[in-house]
Amino acid sequence: MTDLSSFSMFDLFATEVETQGQQLTDGLLALENSTDPAKDAEPLMRAAHSIKGAARVVGIDCVVTLAHAMEDAFVAAQQGTVVLNAESIDALLAGVDLIDAISKQGEEGIATFASENQERLDSAAETYREIKQGRLPESAAAAPPAPAPEPEPAPEPVVEPVATPAPAPEAPVAEPEPAAAGLVDDPSRVVRVTAESLSRLLGYAGEALVQTRWSPKFIEAQRSLRRHRIGLPTLEEDLRRAIQEGQPDRALDILDRVQASSARTDGMLAEQMTQFDNIQQQMTRLAGKLYQEVIASRMRPFSDGAGGFARMVRSVGRSLGKTTSLEIVGEKTPVDRDILEKLEAPLTHLLRNAVDHGIEETEDRLAAGKSQAGRIQLRVQHAAGMLSIALEDDGGGIDVESIRKKVIDRGYAGADMAEQMSREELLEFLFLPGFSTREQVSETSGRGVGLDVVQTMLQEVRGSVRIESEVGRGTTFRLQLPLTLSVIPSLLVEIDGERYAFPLYRIDHCLHVDADEIEQVEGQQYIATNDVNVGLVSSRQVLEYQESDAPPTSYSIVVVSSRSESYGFIVDRFLGERDLVIRPMSARLGKVPDVYATAVTEDGLPLIVLDVDDMIHSAEQILSTGRLVHVRPEMDARTSSRPRILVVDDSITVREVQRRLLEAAGYDVEVAVD
Repeated sequence: MTDLSSFSMFDLFATEVETQGQQLTDGLLALENSTDPAKDAEPLMRAAHSIKGAARVVGIDCVVTLAHAMEDAFVAAQQGTVVLNAESIDALLAGVDLIDAISKQGEEGIATFASENQERLDSAAETYREIKQGRLPESAAAAPPAPAPEPEPAPEPVVEPVATPAPAPEAPVAEPEPAAAGLVDDPSRVVRVTAESLSRLLGYAGEALVQTRWSPKFIEAQRSLRRHRIGLPTLEEDLRRAIQEGQPDRALDILDRVQASSARTDGMLAEQMTQFDNIQQQMTRLAGKLYQEVIASRMRPFSDGAGGFARMVRSVGRSLGKTTSLEIVGEKTPVDRDILEKLEAPLTHLLRNAVDHGIEETEDRLAAGKSQAGRIQLRVQHAAGMLSIALEDDGGGIDVESIRKKVIDRGYAGADMAEQMSREELLEFLFLPGFSTREQVSETSGRGVGLDVVQTMLQEVRGSVRIESEVGRGTTFRLQLPLTLSVIPSLLVEIDGERYAFPLYRIDHCLHVDADEIEQVEGQQYIATNDVNVGLVSSRQVLEYQESDAPPTSYSIVVVSSRSESYGFIVDRFLGERDLVIRPMSARLGKVPDVYATAVTEDGLPLIVLDVDDMIHSAEQILSTGRLVHVRPEMDARTSSRPRILVVDDSITVREVQRRLLEAAGYDVEVAVD
């Protein structure tokens, strides 16, 4: 039973508006494209009725009037006498904003707000009465204007007694500036925790307190064991004297006492070891539960941060004359609250770009055989120990030739170099500050700040982004982020006798390969895995250690990838997975190459968490400057009687295909570029 005694009636009204307002927003967006308006209008009718009842209890007549008029409009839609058009949806959404603004004024400010906005309130109520009568607004101008800027909300309680649904979006037509969307590092900021989570934490804390009470008993048992152990040297000395003095009977008696004391000591030790093992297992299990619960208390469903996305997509689409819809898959996926706050600005820019740059004009979509409404899908899930977000649109895709032209025009690369750039390399330019393919700056785009915000945020949390696009089919942005910023699941490895850690979320896979599986072509070494050639670089060389004098017969390899390439870093051996509490490097050290942070293992020894992006950059530097140290010596010249053949081609793909075919046919093959 939730304790609401500390909440005033107005607090309960504000909570009701927050909950029902989000349901109204989501329901109105769903109703616009509904195939069963009567069914979808029913929950809207109930939500408006709930707000009306809550407002009547606290005596806010303006909300009662507005909610009653909205309810009547929903009843008409539910009965089928009215089919709401896009302009009606606009007007009803503006009414939701108006009620939300009123609930945030505080008890003292409502009368002033209602007085200052009486005309807007009357206009909104009248609009809904006309909708009920079937006189639907014909343009967005008929919708009541958005409410005035809201004052700062009152401080929230530190612990909320019940898990609340996602908050209603504030002023969805005005998108937040990138700088304002970042997380404010304020130690006094409020964090919401459900009563259920708090109860579990309290229970685990009580268990931990009980577990500590075994210590006095264990210490007393250790003291008893020590007393038995102290008596043994005396008996041993008596035994020696009895033997020296030729007293066999006395010696045998002392020996029996020594054996009995030793047996008691062994029994006590075995019993204490059993108790210690049991306690250690219980403490490990309890610590794991406590850790998981604390992590869970920092998590919020993704929907808490995505409440305004669907409405924003619709609003931007309507301002551009496009019909768009947003589908969010995985709304309940738990996300670290800090990461969720940081995601708001990047996802806002990606969604606006999808509507503006991705979704084509209606005529172009129909000519291409697509539906009139552009589809945008946002998928959120946990995958391989990290948070994976994919934003996909079914628009026209990205024209890499326009990017190539802009690269040349901006002087980022010469014409010859730009012509040789791959599709993946050209897409990388979209993340540069100020880079935009738009020739003119509009209210929606052309300033070249959107994807730069995405890149900056991901670099801050050590995430990554990858673009997949096909002209005429659409574009997908894939974001990968750590599940939490404080604890990172890691793979521990050994390099030249030292322990290092690779963050698990940056590892594609790990493997052991025999020495004869490593190929060498044109001075580079690689392995073929999953039909992909992965270039190999020794971690010893990257970290500036000496290579081993005796090459092993097999190698342990950590495979990672950038946006366009995969690399395999050879390590001495794998040491297993650990959850590491990250400790940032001292600011006095600056940025240490190839190092992300430090951590301490369970045995108290420090280790270094490697920066995978830096490692990849170091590997590219080694390869581009021809300094690669081969882990496998060059193959000896073959002396077999098999015929030898030389394959010459300027394409590495063609050369490799021909080499493998000819080797399978029984030839010794050499390759050359030209």
